[in-house]
Amino acid sequence: MNRSVECIPYYNERLPHDFEPLQLSKEGQESARFMEEIGPECLVNEELAQHIEILWKEDAIRQIFENRAIYHIDDSSAYFFDQIERIGDLDHYLPTDMDILYVRYRTTGVIESKFSILGSNFHIFDVGGQ
Repeated sequence: MNRSVECIPYYNERLPHDFEPLQLSKEGQESARFMEEIGPECLVNEELAQHIEILWKEDAIRQIFENRAIYHIDDSSAYFFDQIERIGDLDHYLPTDMDILYVRYRTTGVIESKFSILGSNFHIFDVGGQ
């Protein structure tokens, strides 16, 4: 989410002069400050989830997400932002199959994995960065 907030000024710099710049609401600005203060290593809890939920509802953040390829924001981010209330419930959160499928793990090089499931053998290659 921090990446989306950081991109707002860059987006606004490229707007024609007759367009209204993107802005966060007062509540969105407060949530953005909170996110900046906690840093990237904070575990998602109810408080953090509430701030993410507030920001995800912001028109400015949605506009940045629409241009996510330009700003290098993962496609799967929307899935997790939509699920943030469930994810922020630390006492009850257990990743679903969909959560696991949507996780993005960046790799480099070629990684080969072999495994078997119910007698079927699988041989998978991950070509990092592709």
